[in-house]
Amino acid sequence: LGEGSTFGGVIPNLTCFSEAAPPPADAKSATKFIIPSAASTSESLKQLKGLLVDDVDMNLKILSAMCRRIGVSDLRFAHDGVEAMKILETEPISLVLTDLWMPHLDGIGLAKAIRQHKTLKDLPVYAVTADMDFQKQPEAALFTESERFDRHLYRLLKRDDGQQVDYVSICSPNYLHDAHIRLALRNGADAICEKPLVLNPWNLDGLREIEKDTGQHIYHILQLRLHPSVQQLRQRILNGPQDKIHDIDLTYITGRGKWYQYSWKADMEKSGGITTNIGVHFFDMLTYIFGPVRELTVHHHSGTTAAGFLQLERARVRWFLSIDAHYVPASLRNEGKRTYRSILIDGETFDFTDGFTELHTEAYKQILSGHGFTIGDAESYVNLCHQVRNSTPVGKTGEYHPMLLQVTE
Repeated sequence: LGEGSTFGGVIPNLTCFSEAAPPPADAKSATKFIIPSAASTSESLKQLKGLLVDDVDMNLKILSAMCRRIGVSDLRFAHDGVEAMKILETEPISLVLTDLWMPHLDGIGLAKAIRQHKTLKDLPVYAVTADMDFQKQPEAALFTESERFDRHLYRLLKRDDGQQVDYVSICSPNYLHDAHIRLALRNGADAICEKPLVLNPWNLDGLREIEKDTGQHIYHILQLRLHPSVQQLRQRILNGPQDKIHDIDLTYITGRGKWYQYSWKADMEKSGGITTNIGVHFFDMLTYIFGPVRELTVHHHSGTTAAGFLQLERARVRWFLSIDAHYVPASLRNEGKRTYRSILIDGETFDFTDGFTELHTEAYKQILSGHGFTIGDAESYVNLCHQVRNSTPVGKTGEYHPMLLQVTE
C-alpha cells in the first residue's frame, strides 16, 4: 500500500498546484488550476462530462478513479475510437481522454476524426498512454515544453549534417502564435501557422522584421481561399460590374460546450474573442472576395455572441456570430444539431459545404512549392478582428443583422 507506479499528466500552458502546496508568491499572474482534495471539489469540474477511451478495462477503471478524484464524475466509456465516435455523436461531451493504441480506430485516428467533424472539431482531446515508443514513428522526438523544443531545433541547426528542421507547423493557442513563429525562424526553419497569424496589427510589423533578419519565411494557412466555390465567386465578382455593391447576410452559429468557458478560448487576451475564434475564416474569405473594409459598425459583442455591419469595397455585410446553440433555428435544434451556417449574397445562398477534405493538403503543397500565403495576406482580417474587439457596440441601430432581434442586451 502506498507503493508502486506513479502516473503523471502534462497539460501545456497550465500551472498546477495542490491544495496542500499553494502557489508561490511569484506565481500570482500564472493561470492556476487547483487540484482539489476529495473533500473540496471544484464546482467547475463537477459540471464536465468526460469520455474515457481505452481497450483495457483495468485502465478505464484506473482513469475513472483518477477523474472522480478531481471531481469529474459524469463519465462515459468506450473501448476504441469507433465506439467513442458513436457516443460523441449522440451525447454532449466536454472532453475526451483516450489511449493511443487500440483496435478498429486508435487514439490518433479518433483525434483526426474529431478534428474533421463539423460539430466536434473544437472538442478538447487528451492522449493518455504509458507507451511513449511511438510505434509508427520510433525515431520521433517528443517535447511538452517549447523551451526544450527550442533547444532541440538549435542543436539540429548547429550539427550541419542535413538534419535541421525545414518547417515548423504551428497549431497552438492563438496568443502563442507570435512566439512560436519566432522560435521557428530563430532556429533556421520556415513557419507555417494556422489562423489567426497574430492577434494585433503591430505584431505583423515585428514578424516582418524577424523575417528580414533571419532570411526565413512565414507562411499562413488560409484554406478557404483555395476552395473551388470561393475561387469561382471571386472571379465572378472581379469580372462583374465594377460599381456593383452586393448585399450579404453572414450567419454562423456553432454551439460550444461548457468546456469553452474554462479554456483559453474564453479569455479575450489569449484568443481575441469570438470574432477571432469562429469569425476569422469568414472575415478573411469575404475581404478576399469583396475587397477591403471601408466601414465597420459593431452592434453587439459579448463572450458568446457578436454582430455588426461591414461596408466592404464591393459589398455590404450584416454579420452574426455565436457559440450559443440557443440561436440555432428550432427545426435544426429539434434534430439535435448545434451548428448553423448561412451566407446569403443578394438573396441567394452561397453554398460551399463540400470540398473541404483536401484544402489543407493543397495549402501545404503550395507552401512547399514556395507559393503559400504570407504575412500580407493576414493584414486585412487581423486589422478587422482587432477593430471589432476594440469597438463600442451601438445596439440595434442602423443596418443590423435580423438575428440581433433575438439577443437580449
